[in-house]
Amino acid sequence: MHSSYRPFLLFLLLSGICSCRQQPLSSTPAVTPVFTASQVVGAPSVYQEYYNKGDYQNVLRILDSTSNTALSEQDEKQMWKAAAVQGLKELESRQQQMLDLSRQYNYHQQIILVLIMILLALGIFTTLLLIRQRRLVTTKMSLELEQRLLRRQMEPHFIFNTLSVLQSFIRRDEKDKSVRYLNKFSRLLRLTLENSRHGLVPLHRETEAIENYLSLQVVRFDNVFDYTIQDIPEEDNSDICIPPMLLQPFVENAIQHGMRNIAHHGHISIALELKEDILHCIIEDNGQGLQPVKKKEKHTLSGTVVRERLKMLSHQTGKAATLTITDKQTEGRTGVRVTLMIPVQRC
Repeated sequence: MHSSYRPFLLFLLLSGICSCRQQPLSSTPAVTPVFTASQVVGAPSVYQEYYNKGDYQNVLRILDSTSNTALSEQDEKQMWKAAAVQGLKELESRQQQMLDLSRQYNYHQQIILVLIMILLALGIFTTLLLIRQRRLVTTKMSLELEQRLLRRQMEPHFIFNTLSVLQSFIRRDEKDKSVRYLNKFSRLLRLTLENSRHGLVPLHRETEAIENYLSLQVVRFDNVFDYTIQDIPEEDNSDICIPPMLLQPFVENAIQHGMRNIAHHGHISIALELKEDILHCIIEDNGQGLQPVKKKEKHTLSGTVVRERLKMLSHQTGKAATLTITDKQTEGRTGVRVTLMIPVQRC
C-alpha cells in the first residue's frame, strides 16, 4: 500500500491495543498520532475537526472511507491504464492490419499492372504481326501482278514473231514444219495459261513449257543456237512443285540478249538438281555476256521481280532462295551463268 496510509495503520494498531485492554481510547495517556491530520494526503476537513475533539471513532470511520475512496480511485486509474494499454494494443493491431491490407493492395496492383503491360505487349505484337502479314500478302500480290504484266508484255510480241515464222513456213509450203511449229506453239500457250492460274506448278510442266519455248525460238532464229535440258530423275520429279515463270525470264534473256549477233554457234544449257528440297538450277549460255544497261529494260525489271519473288518464297518456306548472275568473261569465257536456289514444295 502507498506510504501515505502508514499513519492510518499505526493509529489503528494503537486503537486495537487499547480495546484489548478494555480501556477507552480517550483514557490512553498522552497518545497522539505520529502525523497530524494536515499531513494525511487526501483527508477531508472534517477529519481535522474530529481529531481535535479526540473523536477517534469518527476519525477511523473517515480514514476508512477515505482509504476506500483512494483505493477505488487507484483501481480506477489502474483500469484506465489497462484500458489505455489495451486500446494501444488494439490500435497497433489495427494499424498492422491496415499495413498488411495496404501491402496486399499494392501487391495486387502490381500484379494487375504487370498483366496489363503483358496484354498491351501482346496486343502490340499481334498488331505488328498482322501488319507484317498484310504487307507480305500485299507484296506477294504485287509481285504476282508485276509478273503477269511482264508476261502480258511478252506474249503479244512473242505471238507476233511466232505467227511471222509460221507465215514464212506456209509461204515456203513447208507443211510438216508448219504443223509441228503450230503444235508446239499451241502447247506452249496452253501450258502458259494453265501455269499462270496457280501459285505452284509441277516442275515437269514448267520444264515442258521452257522446252517448247526454246524449240520455237530455235526455229525463229534459224538454228543460230541449240539447247540442252538436264532434268532431275523422273522418280524425284513427280511430286515437286515450284512457282511458275521463275526460269523463263532468264531463258528469254539468254536468247534475246545473248544469241543476237554472235559469230559462233550458240548454246543454252539448263541443269536441274534437287538437294534436300532445294532445286539447284543453272542456266548458262555462250553468248555475248552481260552488256551495260543504258535504260531500264524489260529484262532488268524481270530480274528484279524474280529476286523479290525468291525473297517472298524464302519467307514462306523458311529456306534460302537465292539468285546469282555471273559474267563468264571473268573466267576467260563468253556468256552468262544464272544460278537459282529455289525451295520446292511437295504437291
